Amino acid sequence: MRRRKRAKRVSDFLRRQYGIGWKDISAKLRSRLLEDMETVPCNLCGETSSIEVARKDKFGLALTTVVCTNCGLLYLNPRPTAASYRSFYEGGGTGDSVYHRRIDFDHVEDLLKTYYGDDFAMDAEAKAALATYRETIEASNPEVQQEKLEVAEAKKETGISLVRMDYYARHIYDLLKDHVPRGGRVFEPGASWGKMLMPWKVLHDCEVSGVEPKAEAVRVAKERLGIELFQGFADDPSLPADACDLVINTRTINHMLDPLGDLRHAWRWLKDGGILFVDIQDAIKEAGYEGFERNVVEIDHPYMFSLNTLTAMVQKAGFEIVERDIAELQSVRDWDDRPPEYKQIRIIARKSGDPVAVDWPDPLRELAALVGSELAYDERLEAKCAALRSRNAEWKTRYAELKSRNRAPQHEQGDQTPVPAAIAKLKARLSTAK
Repeated sequence: MRRRKRAKRVSDFLRRQYGIGWKDISAKLRSRLLEDMETVPCNLCGETSSIEVARKDKFGLALTTVVCTNCGLLYLNPRPTAASYRSFYEGGGTGDSVYHRRIDFDHVEDLLKTYYGDDFAMDAEAKAALATYRETIEASNPEVQQEKLEVAEAKKETGISLVRMDYYARHIYDLLKDHVPRGGRVFEPGASWGKMLMPWKVLHDCEVSGVEPKAEAVRVAKERLGIELFQGFADDPSLPADACDLVINTRTINHMLDPLGDLRHAWRWLKDGGILFVDIQDAIKEAGYEGFERNVVEIDHPYMFSLNTLTAMVQKAGFEIVERDIAELQSVRDWDDRPPEYKQIRIIARKSGDPVAVDWPDPLRELAALVGSELAYDERLEAKCAALRSRNAEWKTRYAELKSRNRAPQHEQGDQTPVPAAIAKLKARLSTAK
């Protein structure tokens, strides 16, 4: 099963059985971050003047999102403190942190413990219901067999399964392999358990490493993939300098509390002329598909980028832009049943030894683009609502017609017996039988 669909099915079971879904669990756990907040200046230009553009996040938590009036960067302000975020990403003991929580049928009870407390245990009835639900879903789902075939094909080609080299990791490798010498050194901040590094190790003979705050993820990377990761954060001074051919920052920069500082760390790690790759969803583009407060704003995303603001930040960190674009990922990720959504920023940049001119965004244009995306989302939502209203009206008409037929005189329905008359006859027969 595809990851998103599997998570949705788990959430459906939780809602049926307990009246809560994964989003409810996430909201409760993330609400702890609100206990300790701080106010910060813009990370891109350093200014403090801003305009409020949102008052809550996708989980319904009370958060203020602002746009910088000097450069157009979107960010949470105030936001949880560094100590709060550190606990959020590192926590979980030998299991998962809040952020890395697994959402699958094998870990339903663990999910429930995070919501109800460590003493919670599923009773026998709930476990039986889960087993039946899972068996029904998997038996009726042809994607299970398809996934097994795809894993087998990938293993023939690379020697490892898709569980260890996912679709997106291979896509990034194909995009960047011509920029990196075979046998070079590749580094990833926020490496999780190393799956994005695996293609470089297997297909390009590279020395791979990264930094990851979660101790369990570091252990898994070493034991399952043979990848050595540093446990900690990007500001660790012990990380190697002037040593890497490629630094990949995939779907991570919006989690960073100091993204400009972390890009400067990447500059320090790279050799002269080394390559930086950064990708993240364009917050303004995504707002047009999903809604800004509804899906873009998230408490664990202190910064939200557009192509323009991320380009400026990469340049300010000392990199020359080689390529940049907005891509769609449905064709390369592990689900492909949605229409293409062009919202993924991809930037390839080269470390420069000279000062780099910064293409500063126009804050008014950034704000206007966000407003335009919100209006486009509202129009999409209204079109969906109109379609649902039309469908509901159609069903109401059908229901009224059926109801009218049941109440019509018998001679107007041929040999059919109206429902009330049929019930009366049945009662008469039962009475006679007695």
